[in-house]
Amino acid sequence: MKIENSRNDLVISSQDPFECGLAAYQLSKLAKLSLHIQIHTDFLSPYFASLSLLNRLRVLIARHILPKANAVRVVSQRIKNSLEICNLPVATEPTVLPIFANLEKFKIAEPVFSLQEKYSHWGFIILAVARLSPEKNIAFAIKILQEILKTYPKTGLVIVGDGSLGESLKFKVKSLKLDENVAFEGWQENTVSYYKTANLFLQTSLYEGFGLSLLEALASGCPAVSSDVGIAPEILNHKGHSFVCPVNDLACFVSTISQLIEDNQLRIFFSTQIAPAAVLPFVQSKEYYLRAYKMSLENYRANIR
Repeated sequence: MKIENSRNDLVISSQDPFECGLAAYQLSKLAKLSLHIQIHTDFLSPYFASLSLLNRLRVLIARHILPKANAVRVVSQRIKNSLEICNLPVATEPTVLPIFANLEKFKIAEPVFSLQEKYSHWGFIILAVARLSPEKNIAFAIKILQEILKTYPKTGLVIVGDGSLGESLKFKVKSLKLDENVAFEGWQENTVSYYKTANLFLQTSLYEGFGLSLLEALASGCPAVSSDVGIAPEILNHKGHSFVCPVNDLACFVSTISQLIEDNQLRIFFSTQIAPAAVLPFVQSKEYYLRAYKMSLENYRANIR
């Protein structure tokens, strides 16, 4: 939560409509200031509420706070659509302002190591970069690999990230006897080399507000397959080609990944044509992003008046 100051006008801005949003609302009432709520996750997805009691409470808090906000910023069209579909009233039309990402870094950076060399016993490397938490659904990625191995036994899965499910996921891999085909790399500050040297990026999330790792993978030229979350449908559907699957649709994931394993030309087409076109709308400098953010606040004040 923070207070934005521009042209001597004060606006209290909250990074979420949940606990922080509730505190921001109370402070805005006390200080008699305008309230700006930002939404970074698709909290109206049914999967969000199903994961925990806390998430169900967060949905209730958001439904209480958002109608009271003077302005709302969302990070993707998906979230804006969710608000409209669920008829959740807001004071002004939400502004879509994506998360800032320095995609140029991923486009031009050279890898400092190669997954192909590190795991030379694998013929095809699938990469997942995510927190090891329930919503990222990494257990399903392991299930996908298990099916893929029936046809392509030299496939490997590299998992980059850490989180509360780390140990249980490792136990799952061991119990399924997939130790030789799954590698846990832990959290990594620099993921460029992973994206640049994997054959495929896999996102299996139950829900996403945006999907930064997916965008970084595409900026690196890595082909990708994703569940229907965040910005995935906007960037992974291209001229008759779709690399998006319904959440937890095992048959769709296996079929789509198998196509990319078998068709080297399709992977080249993805890296050289689909990925650059998908990333282009999100390429922006930090200065541009800050100007857009500042303008959005000024537009809110215009609406408030």
